[in-house]
Amino acid sequence: MKRAAASTTDMARVRRIYLQLRGARGVDEDELWQHALFFAKSPEERCRLSLQAARSALSLRPSAKRKSSVS
Repeated sequence: MKRAAASTTDMARVRRIYLQLRGARGVDEDELWQHALFFAKSPEERCRLSLQAARSALSLRPSAKRKSSVS
């Protein structure tokens, strides 16, 4: 029962952040919800997610070692 109450307050926080972001130009509804969900997290959770995204981006970057120069 405690978990359901916590998720209700979490969702209320997400909605509040979403409403504050609604005035942003050039951002669609899905992006607004995505940003609201991100900013509703604790600073530690946001940091962890940012690190995961950075690591993922680095792993997708083409490596200079893979390029073979044929001369």
